[in-house]
Amino acid sequence: MKKIRKITAVAALILALAFSAFGCAAHSNSDSAPTDGDKAEEVKNMTLFENGKTDYTIVYPDERTEAEKYAASTLGEFFKEVSGASIRLKQEKFVTYDENAKIISVGATRFIEKAGITAELEHDGFFIKTAGQNVFINGGSGRGTLYGVYEFLDAYLGVKFLTYDCTYVPKLGEYKFGKIDDVQAPSFKYRNFMVAGYNDDKAYMSRMRFVNEYHTVADRFGGNIGWFSSSDCPPAHNSLSYVPVSYASRYPEMFSFVRGNPVEICQTYGITENGEIDDGVEISPIKLAIESLKKFVLSAKPDVTYFMFGQQDVQTPCRCARCMRDTEKYGRGGINIRFVNLLAREVQKWANEELGGREVNVITFAYQYSEEPPVELGENGEYRPVDDTVVAADNVSVRLATYFCNGYYSLEDSRQIAKYRTLLSNWSKVASKFMLWDYHIDYYNYFNYYPTMHTWKENLRLYKNIGAEYVLMQSAQNEKVSWQANMEAYVASKLMWNIERDVDELVEEFFTYYYGIAKDYALEYKTNADLYYRTLFERFDDYTLVLGSDRSAVKYYDLGFLKGQEELMNKAIGFVSASELNSDEAETVIKRLKIMRAPVKFMIMHNYNGYYLDKQSEYKAYVDDVLAELSELGFARYSEGSLLNEYKANHRI
Repeated sequence: MKKIRKITAVAALILALAFSAFGCAAHSNSDSAPTDGDKAEEVKNMTLFENGKTDYTIVYPDERTEAEKYAASTLGEFFKEVSGASIRLKQEKFVTYDENAKIISVGATRFIEKAGITAELEHDGFFIKTAGQNVFINGGSGRGTLYGVYEFLDAYLGVKFLTYDCTYVPKLGEYKFGKIDDVQAPSFKYRNFMVAGYNDDKAYMSRMRFVNEYHTVADRFGGNIGWFSSSDCPPAHNSLSYVPVSYASRYPEMFSFVRGNPVEICQTYGITENGEIDDGVEISPIKLAIESLKKFVLSAKPDVTYFMFGQQDVQTPCRCARCMRDTEKYGRGGINIRFVNLLAREVQKWANEELGGREVNVITFAYQYSEEPPVELGENGEYRPVDDTVVAADNVSVRLATYFCNGYYSLEDSRQIAKYRTLLSNWSKVASKFMLWDYHIDYYNYFNYYPTMHTWKENLRLYKNIGAEYVLMQSAQNEKVSWQANMEAYVASKLMWNIERDVDELVEEFFTYYYGIAKDYALEYKTNADLYYRTLFERFDDYTLVLGSDRSAVKYYDLGFLKGQEELMNKAIGFVSASELNSDEAETVIKRLKIMRAPVKFMIMHNYNGYYLDKQSEYKAYVDDVLAELSELGFARYSEGSLLNEYKANHRI
């Protein structure tokens, strides 16, 4: 856990709006998650702690998992920080249970049954329930129990996990509670918002309830999500891990080449017209892929059941005569499904025979050139599979990556690019298991505001309706410092868990805690940006949030708007500087405001020559000043592949 300084004021019955060293405002307990304790008629007659003392004990199972052990210790750590009280942690065998025992049971203790508590839990779901004067927290898995502890800390004790480098912990003099009956299950089995700060901090990734295939976390955080990855096979773009390029010199017909280098496999060579393995071809991509997947299965732990087979992240699929002919009939998406169906079928058959029926699920992309589904228009005017060979097998999941949609509009919005309005529904004609990968960053300019949050709820509902298990929302995966990405990570962590949460309320909650007394300035800054981007779509027919398009051109960014945003942040900084916050508190809030101001300063610098034709002599000095400030604030990149310290060289300054 990253240590932060806390407020010194103690609130007696409710959390006062005070400020920590990070400028995070405390929250009234009335904002906790919905429970019976929120009802006006309910009497809060149990005292969890008072005046730095507690009668409660945290109890964990005798045969505990690493996640249960960590959950109990995490609860104890934060409990002391919130209350000032040291709480005992004991194994259940050292505790005598009755309804007045005053325990917080964490994990699958035998006391759950004694208390008569029941709940249907799967995966990461959990419950927080009371029985007598006792509190019970348990999950459908060790990770679920850990999430239950995080929820108890957040919704009931007011601890807010805001960003990878800021946790707000209130100081309370007393906490009273009544009956609690809180059962939760996530809207999606797996959830991730990809941004550098969380990828680099597994503890915080856990606290945001993010789980993903790129990072195998320790057992205390819940462990692997069951997705295979190794040094020989990355978890996503990995087709060449299944069909090694070492075969390219002897079997060039099995690969697609760029400038003499193999960049992708051929997915039709060695497969018959009716979609079966051609035994007349001794060595083929499908045969090699099957043997590779068998090897991966044997090397993986028994709880690993997901194996990704994904096209390379290049735009050069095989263009041999057979691939081109099959593309006309099935599309690239259909060619891929035919290949993956064989791969999944043959390896599951082998696992049934040799490994006692071990489960093998294959995930594959529908991405860029393979994103369109293999469907055709039927006589009744509805889409249907081209034929049976393109219907995904039961153990095949399609990972849709809507790379070229217009991110400003939801996928069902009438203004969305036409093919994306029907993309998911048409894929539903040929598959029943889905994972989603969508995008929330301008890869060509990380400082460009990228407003997609207003589409999230509608899109997530659509994903849920087609049966998506996993949603990955990709932001700046290699840049930690971004006010927008870190705000969005907070909102996404709540919304992917429960798609019924209100986005505007979550935004305000984040700004309240993170910016403290400067909250209103920060909210105005965001609102101004949202309104300005709305006008961009009204003023310019060519303005879009399609990835790959240039959104940085000077014509789109009125200097008056940028300067107005800069001045707003300057006022906020002045307001904080003149406040009664101590120097450390003020310095922290001011740094956050400067990080929020940074994008408009970058955009002015980026388009300087278009704004100040009469001030060319000042250009280089302005660039140096802006780059120096960005470096001091901790920014490292201005695009996915470009470092800030390369900016001058890249732009010939």
